[in-house]
This record gives sequence, C-alpha cells and structure tokens, in this order.
Amino acid sequence: MFASQTAPAALFWIMLLKVPDTPRWLVKKNRTREAMEVLERTAGTAYAENELKQILLSFQDQQKTRIAELFSPLHRPIVLMGILIAVFQQVTGINAILYYAPVIFKETGINSSGSLLQTIGIGCVNVLATFIAIGWVDKIGRKPLLLYGSVCMAISLLVVGLCFHYRFFDYYIVLLFMIIYVGAFGATLGAVTWIVLSEIFPNRIRGLALSAATIALWMADFVVAGTFPVLSNGLGTSATLYIYAAFCVLSFVYTLLIVPETKGRSLEEIERSLTGKN
Repeated sequence: MFASQTAPAALFWIMLLKVPDTPRWLVKKNRTREAMEVLERTAGTAYAENELKQILLSFQDQQKTRIAELFSPLHRPIVLMGILIAVFQQVTGINAILYYAPVIFKETGINSSGSLLQTIGIGCVNVLATFIAIGWVDKIGRKPLLLYGSVCMAISLLVVGLCFHYRFFDYYIVLLFMIIYVGAFGATLGAVTWIVLSEIFPNRIRGLALSAATIALWMADFVVAGTFPVLSNGLGTSATLYIYAAFCVLSFVYTLLIVPETKGRSLEEIERSLTGKN
C-alpha cells in the first residue's frame, strides 16, 4: 500500500522540474529578466511588458519582510481571511471522512474488503473531481465554486448523518452521498482554496502569509482527524457528521459575506482592492 504511492510521487517530482519560478518571486530577488521570460511564455510580449511594470510598481520601496507585518493594521484582515479560508477547507470534515472511510463504511454492515473498495472509489472520485475544478475555476469563478461546494457538502453530510441516525443503509445511499460529498470537495474547496490563497495576499507578504495559512490548514486537519474518533464514540457518527455539516454552512456564510471574487484580476489589482492602495 505504501510502495504503490512511489510512482505518483516520482512523477510529481519529475513534473516539478519543468515548473518555472513565479515572476513575482523573481522580481523580488532582482531577477527581472527571468521574470520577463516567464511572463512572455505565459501570454506574450505585450502582456508581459505591462504586467512586469505592475509587478515592479508593487515592489517599490521594498524592504525585507518581517513576520510582524502579518499583524499590521494593513495586512491583518487579509491574513485572517486567508487563515479562515484554509481552516474552513478542513473543518468541513473532508480528511476525517477520507482517513476513516473504511471505519465509516464498516458501520453500514459491509465487510472489510467491501469497505476498502468503497474507500478506494471515493479516493478516485476526489482525484477526478479536481479536473472539474481546473475546467471551471476560470469560467464560473472562485467564489461561486466555494459557495456551491459548501452547499453540496452540507447537504451530503446531512443525508449521510440521517442514514446513520436511523440506521438506513439500503440502496447504497450512504456510498452515493459520500461520493457526492467528496466529489463536491474535490471540484470546489479542495482545489479552489489553494487558488484563492495564492491570489489574495499582497506581494510584499505573500510568502509569509501563505505559509501561515498553510500551517493553519494542516493544524486544522490534525485537530479534525484527531477528534473524529472521540466525537464518533462520544456523540455518534451521525452527530459528528452534523457538526461537519454545520461548518459547511459557516463556510458558505463566510465566503458569501467576506471572501472577494478574484477571477480575471491580476494579483496587483487584487492587492489594491483589498488594501485600499491606489
């Protein structure tokens, strides 16, 4: 089981060798010519010249970034937004479901091999759904996908929770809505969260802010995964799923009211709108 993951990991490493450094990081390191080359490869010379001017403008009076700047009045709201977006991705319960899927499926009365096969199935759905996000994210937009995903995940968790509450495990209802839940995550929060996080932070603090949001995301994952057995044993599987559904609702409300749409806007335009800079 562990050895089987060697092939995709090796493929990922090989493909990463072809990925260029980002133009903004190159500008930050005073490697402007290389930044221009990357931008030209992305969208042509005319686009590259204009974009490079905007990037250079955003780095004017650049000094070494300090961690304290993340908590400055200018940047604190944006950093907090990024952290909450990252945390919501995990507290909706996705990794608890994926980690403990065999245990959950065994509760429905199927044997170990059947539960493992169903777990593999939802894992495949998660991967395939990511390609849906790739196709939709620049057509539908980031914010609508996050909203649709939160709704679909909440409904799916509610249905599965009711099935466990009433011990109704016929007609593969649990498997069906688990697939919808995981598929909705893969097509929305799973992929789109990382896109939003890469876009909302100002150039000056992007590296540190993205690191802080990533730490928060995996800490939330650790807490959710660690508390699932405790909640499931103490409150029952249905109540635990209801809790995750409630977090999906909170994610929907927060995204609707606070998170901006970043589709079709350059990073510098997003920075100006979020920080109020001209």
